[in-house]
Amino acid sequence: MWQRLGVPKGDVSLVSRAYLANRDGLKCHLCKRGLGLTTKHPEPGYASIDHVLPLSEGGTNDLANLRLAHLVCNLRKRAKAMGEQLALIG
Repeated sequence: MWQRLGVPKGDVSLVSRAYLANRDGLKCHLCKRGLGLTTKHPEPGYASIDHVLPLSEGGTNDLANLRLAHLVCNLRKRAKAMGEQLALIG
């Protein structure tokens, strides 16, 4: 069994992209353009789950820290914190 890097051992909670789309709307939180849930990985427009405050910067897998982003936008961001993380911790 594999484990995603940065996820504490035993953390098996999963969140669906559909849940986040319903909660936040079908918009990429990084570029603000529309997302489609039918796009398949690894297409650039795939709706990936992004950590607003990256795990490497102390972020968590808490729902408050998760947003949808195009795969290409998420890859461009990498593990950098953006301005929105201030709202999460402040």
